[in-house]
Amino acid sequence: MPETKSNLEEIGLKFEYDTLLEEYKAIRSELQAHLTNQDQLVSYAMALIALLITVGQYVTDKFGYVSPLVFLGASVVFASLSLMFIRYDTNVAVCSGYITWILKPRIEALIVKTTKIQTPVLLWESTNIRLRFHGRHAPINYLLTGGRHSILIIPSVGILTAYLLTRDFSRPVQLWENTILGLSIIANIIVCISMFSTAIMFSVGNPKFEQEIKEQKPSKRKKS
Repeated sequence: MPETKSNLEEIGLKFEYDTLLEEYKAIRSELQAHLTNQDQLVSYAMALIALLITVGQYVTDKFGYVSPLVFLGASVVFASLSLMFIRYDTNVAVCSGYITWILKPRIEALIVKTTKIQTPVLLWESTNIRLRFHGRHAPINYLLTGGRHSILIIPSVGILTAYLLTRDFSRPVQLWENTILGLSIIANIIVCISMFSTAIMFSVGNPKFEQEIKEQKPSKRKKS
């Protein structure tokens, strides 16, 4: 029996819906993986803090002196962990924005096309952003988010500050020490800038996707 035009349209709509649904599941899975990786980084940071305290106390008791390499190396490590943490945060914001600004409108349009009913779907991402960063509890959520980031950032900045405060500027400094010091300072500056940029992306819900949709719609009409 040959396929009619209506049957072909129905098959196409079903294929489009199944594709969008699978894409949503894949992105949600990726988003959850980024959150899991962040929790692992926090666990690594707590273990590293405990290790540094133990090693520092042991070396101080045994030799009465801790090498500057310990301070600088630890600062660079924490800064690296902070950048990884912020990278995962950025990926979460991108995934959330893609669901909100790309998948959600397409699925809603498909529902209207097939059922003639306008039904909002996939509301969690946009609702989560609105409740966390634009409601009356927004200041608390900003503090909690900042506190979560500070688990990695404060040790990095604190260790670098401790090094600068305890450094004997009268003694000759080797090139490698100044090199690692410079890397630590640059890494901490990058961390602060990245954290600020990611916070803005989260708070506004990543409107870049919304702008892309607005730019795509006229071009599609012209082509048709």
